[in-house]
Amino acid sequence: MPSYFFRHTVTADIPGSLALDAADVSEVFPYVSAPESGAVGHWQFKDEETALTGLVGGTATLLVDAEDYTWDGEGLVIPDGDLYGVEYTPTDAVTQSLAAIVRIPDDAVVRPVFSTRGVNTDATGFRFSFFGSGHDISYYDSTSGGSILLSGTMPAGSAAGDWVFVAFSENGTTVRLKVGGNDAVNDTILARAANARTIRTGWSYLGAGQLDSLKNAVDIAEAIIFDTALDDAALEALYQRRKADAAARGITVL
Repeated sequence: MPSYFFRHTVTADIPGSLALDAADVSEVFPYVSAPESGAVGHWQFKDEETALTGLVGGTATLLVDAEDYTWDGEGLVIPDGDLYGVEYTPTDAVTQSLAAIVRIPDDAVVRPVFSTRGVNTDATGFRFSFFGSGHDISYYDSTSGGSILLSGTMPAGSAAGDWVFVAFSENGTTVRLKVGGNDAVNDTILARAANARTIRTGWSYLGAGQLDSLKNAVDIAEAIIFDTALDDAALEALYQRRKADAAARGITVL
């Protein structure tokens, strides 16, 4: 036998109860991220509808064939292949900090998270990449050729397919690198040369004549760019904020 439930609006005036001004109340669902304070660029890639419109810093651009990219509900899947990648508004600078939430790959090849270099003989620029069987995050620049200047290991217990926070900062003499909740590592380096290239995710400056085995990309959920060099404490604070923000968006980040 069918049952019917009727909904009635019930109000009660409780003496002494707190009255809230609508201007002091914010909506908590659906959750909307705020841009990182001080960032010159901040993008999130959860879905195609909003992925390329930055929280701050303008629109990101998909390179080559946009229809080949996919969104999996958490991040952007960039296809492997010649010149694929995401281009951001800021250009390379000797003093800067870059951070991302990326998926740990299931192979040992070079997969650039951020880059303004193509081949190792480029006299300017940098590359910040996954590389090796342990999926270490490595930093190279115009002074290093193909040698790794600084690297960081994945957090304990991580596995391919996990989302992880990665970041680096540089000020012309020191590079700092942070991976997940691990302590940041740093090293003194030779002064490198910046270039006029825009910062990109993927190895999109590699060029059509290079080996196909080098044309590798990453899955990315978030990218943030600062025009200042964050210290260890600031990188840790950034990690904590981005991890909490990702959790509010339904993404578990190491």
